[in-house]
Amino acid sequence: FPSHDTLSSIRAMGIIATNSGQSLENIVTILASVSKSGIEGSTAGNNLSNILTTLQNIASSQAGSKVDFMNQLGISQKDLLQSDGSLKSIVEVFNIIRAKVEEFSKANGKAASNSILTAIFGGSDANFVSAVIKNTESDIQRLNTTLLTSAETSQNFQKNLSLA
Repeated sequence: FPSHDTLSSIRAMGIIATNSGQSLENIVTILASVSKSGIEGSTAGNNLSNILTTLQNIASSQAGSKVDFMNQLGISQKDLLQSDGSLKSIVEVFNIIRAKVEEFSKANGKAASNSILTAIFGGSDANFVSAVIKNTESDIQRLNTTLLTSAETSQNFQKNLSLA
């Protein structure tokens, strides 16, 4: 069951996650991935909400110079979108960001990639992005699988209780 901090995070995000087509499992996965960095509760929810808004604006060409900074990382607007024009899952987007930031850091240094993340997302939201991408893709996948398995187990338990 979600913790109080997780529920606070989800509440802080409000309708933005829903409007961007993100599943609850993916949102909780990302929120859980930053908890070990000390980003929790409504702070985490507000950060992720801001990040989703920024990504949607970049994907729809409404972010101006932020699009240019994403391009410097090697991320195009097309990389962020599904074939129907909606934003890809936040888990997939962070996997893309992680890979491109790693490439950019190797070529230009960690400080340069941090500066670009800050230019795109702003201070505390850039810290959130950095906390997420510190996790490997397999770390995130394991978290996501654990959450999906837990949710399925909980649903089966509730279903069995109602049949009793």
